[in-house]
Amino acid sequence: RLIYSPEYRLNMLIRSPEFNYFNIIVLQDVLEHIVSIQEILRLFYMITTPRCILYITVPDAGGITARLMGKHWFQIKPGEHIHQFTKQLLIKEVEDAGFKVLKCKPFGKCLTLKYINSILEKDNHWLYKYTSKLPFQNAVIKFHGGFLKLIATKII
Repeated sequence: RLIYSPEYRLNMLIRSPEFNYFNIIVLQDVLEHIVSIQEILRLFYMITTPRCILYITVPDAGGITARLMGKHWFQIKPGEHIHQFTKQLLIKEVEDAGFKVLKCKPFGKCLTLKYINSILEKDNHWLYKYTSKLPFQNAVIKFHGGFLKLIATKII
């Protein structure tokens, strides 16, 4: 049985292309799962074209959602989320790999109340006893924070 970890998939990707091959790399909710962040980012630097775009999204450990929920923040997942990123730490990791950060800012996602309740219930959060009784469980709620979006390019 094969286990397709993020590192395994990235290693398979990196074995095939030549250097300066990709124009864009998208890491959407991936980087927090990677053990060796610098190794992966530096490999991406080598296999991307000079004007590439690096697009990363990660949970925002320094954001308002994380600060309000504290130890009950739904993105604290021991064994799954190996790293937690603040805006400053994410920028530092990307710049240390040689990329130039063009933009890094908080952004939100659209989630159903049902999905939010599944997270609250799993974590036995005090809010669950109130939100689970609301009649509009399939309603989509836009969170205006909780995640970071970073866009970078290669320094030539």
